[in-house]
Amino acid sequence: MLLACMIAIGRLKSAPSLKLSVLVCNNNAEPLEKGYVSALEEAVGVQFFLVNEPEPGIPFARNTAIEAAVALKPEWIGFIDDDEQVDENWLLEIERAMKTWPADVFHGWTQSTPEPGANLDWYFNKPRNKRVGGTEMSSAGTDNVVIKAQLVDGTKEKYRFNQTMRFSGGTDLELFYRVTDAGYRIVWVPDAITKETIPAERLTLRYQIKRAKAVAAVHGYISRSRKGMAVAVIQILPKAAGRLVQAFGLLFVALGAWAVQNKGWRKVLLKASKKLAYVVGTIAGLAQSLPSVYQKIHGR
Repeated sequence: MLLACMIAIGRLKSAPSLKLSVLVCNNNAEPLEKGYVSALEEAVGVQFFLVNEPEPGIPFARNTAIEAAVALKPEWIGFIDDDEQVDENWLLEIERAMKTWPADVFHGWTQSTPEPGANLDWYFNKPRNKRVGGTEMSSAGTDNVVIKAQLVDGTKEKYRFNQTMRFSGGTDLELFYRVTDAGYRIVWVPDAITKETIPAERLTLRYQIKRAKAVAAVHGYISRSRKGMAVAVIQILPKAAGRLVQAFGLLFVALGAWAVQNKGWRKVLLKASKKLAYVVGTIAGLAQSLPSVYQKIHGR
């Protein structure tokens, strides 16, 4: 997985104004084997750095990566996930965006497609761009993002990922909400593309419901942290109530479609289930109860 990511980076077309260095943070008590590290270095073909963060949890790894990156004194720091592959024009598109739109953070588009041969009975999504290039965003993810080093190196700010959200996910959203709350600007760059393959086990009905609940819990937690309990409840609960009503309506539709053997019943049931999961997750998040979806580390 990581090796494929490095190979894709090694195939990037160079951008005249951007010099690329690659840093990998291994979030494991055991460092990577020397032979594997050598394969990564050979694959990437540019200046390569490796750091190890033994404390388990995504925010710990991301913060260690930031500290190591800051020591290199860059102007920009980018993040992608280890299960992604960058498009060969990614760096060029980031450079073009920097020249086109004044911003502090540039967020590219991650296109997700199912694992070949996987059962797609419960998967209905298709990659599609929902925003015009240059659209200003209120937050971002670290799956495909480039941020001004001044926001993390202490020159202007010293943002770090929230380590209390150790295994919940969403620490990237939480950090970038703080960035935009402070007046900094994030823009959307749809042509800066990374691609990821969704494992078959994440395409099941059960996993997608679990994921929807976890995402809602994180958003509820972040909303309360940003705005306080009273404001968060006023803003979120009406939406949750609306989704609860929609969910029960969709459940009746799904039952009717199943009864007449309409193939669309699975899609309707999935929508209903996700809406119910959103309600449960939102309440949990407002109560500051976070999921632990990333407690187990997968892949290498």
